[in-house]
Amino acid sequence: QKAAKVLEEAGIAPELIYTVEGGAKALAKEKGALTSDRTEEDIDWQYVKAADVLGKEGLQIVDVRDDDTYAEGHLENSLQVNLKDFANADSQTALYELASEKLNKDEPVYFLCYSGNKCAKTAISVLKDGGFDEKNLFIIENGAKDGDVSAAFAK
Repeated sequence: QKAAKVLEEAGIAPELIYTVEGGAKALAKEKGALTSDRTEEDIDWQYVKAADVLGKEGLQIVDVRDDDTYAEGHLENSLQVNLKDFANADSQTALYELASEKLNKDEPVYFLCYSGNKCAKTAISVLKDGGFDEKNLFIIENGAKDGDVSAAFAK
């Protein structure tokens, strides 16, 4: 009821607000209802080749690999948030906070993960929910597995 009141105060019409009878306990009985795996969302995932990113100045690159891997080598001037455990709500919140503080919503954002798949897709889902236009969100194809990408890493 408190959440519904907050939503109404934010301008959401009461007829668009629903309450799940039984709350999270009831949802827990439904397969997949309480997941934070964002990789299967209905988003037109956009990939870019490493050559389109490497060596370019002023790009917003977010590395979503874990802290230790990032420390071993990363693209210069990239930002980093650990999304290795991509379904972890705290990790997703950390990404949202980083994006809110350090990224320009009006400019393209490029995501680098291990392989160009789940971590990067999660990052795009989180930023889309944070008001970024999904047309400006890109995954670096093949991620850090790409030989050109790993060859460009700084330490």
